[in-house]
Amino acid sequence: MRDSDSGACAYCRGAGSNMDHVHLVEDLPEEYGSDEGELTQGYAVAVTGTAAPPLWIFFTDWEPAWVFARSGRMAHDSAYTHLREAAFDTRLDSEWGEVRTLLITPARPCPAEDELAVVVRWAQGCHPDIRQYVPDRVPDAFGDAT
Repeated sequence: MRDSDSGACAYCRGAGSNMDHVHLVEDLPEEYGSDEGELTQGYAVAVTGTAAPPLWIFFTDWEPAWVFARSGRMAHDSAYTHLREAAFDTRLDSEWGEVRTLLITPARPCPAEDELAVVVRWAQGCHPDIRQYVPDRVPDAFGDAT
């Protein structure tokens, strides 16, 4: 993988993956957006087959990440899936163009949740006319969406 000085990254887990860089970090940096790039916090799922490098997929919301990871574990040729807190950083570099970096936290146990409740929330956030996950806003007792 690359950095602007040497063309290689000193410590990178992105070799062979769909990201330019995949770095393990203890704490995620704050989100930002500018003309030079953008950093968004969310969740990343790594799916690895029996002979393939990890394929990292980034999600901004827990529900689609969880459903993707759970489904990946059911795939015939999936050796494992990992679900991590993550941040996705895209920056424009004058030499390399767009550089995609995934920052992942160490493996931590996922919060214990009722699987059906997560799937229901995910299904409620799926809308056929848009590709993004949009959690439905639940009306409160007065009928106002919260």
